[in-house]
Amino acid sequence: MQRARAWHAVTAAVAIFALVFQLVLVIQGGVVLDETKRFGLGERLWHFVSYFTVQSNILVAAVAVLLARDPAADGRGFRALRLAALLGISVADIDRKIARGETQTERVRGDIPVYLAYFTAWPDAQGNVRYYKDIYERDAHLARAITRTSALRSAP
Repeated sequence: MQRARAWHAVTAAVAIFALVFQLVLVIQGGVVLDETKRFGLGERLWHFVSYFTVQSNILVAAVAVLLARDPAADGRGFRALRLAALLGISVADIDRKIARGETQTERVRGDIPVYLAYFTAWPDAQGNVRYYKDIYERDAHLARAITRTSALRSAP
């Protein structure tokens, strides 16, 4: 239990240090957030808290602090916070790898279900429905299924 507490404390310290260090740079006016022009302090702070990576690091720091205090922490809210931190930091890492052009192969066990949505009608920005060519000829199957379902539901 002490070992877990120590690892969580180190994780919390690293995450908090990184956040504070970057915040200090932002306050001092450094261009550290992929900005192409200089902004006032208010806008820089707003940009800082708007970055997904920063938000993910805040979640990681919060979870690590809670786990350093109590490695057996649990509860519905805590589980949601911990999952949000894990997903956030994972997405931030994937985003970083994509931005650098890195690829990585992962072997997975078992089958992973994949669901595909295929639309031939979609609203545009003005709210008008736009129709597209049904290149996979799925609309006819859908129309038959709707007709059969309607007939079954209206049968006495």
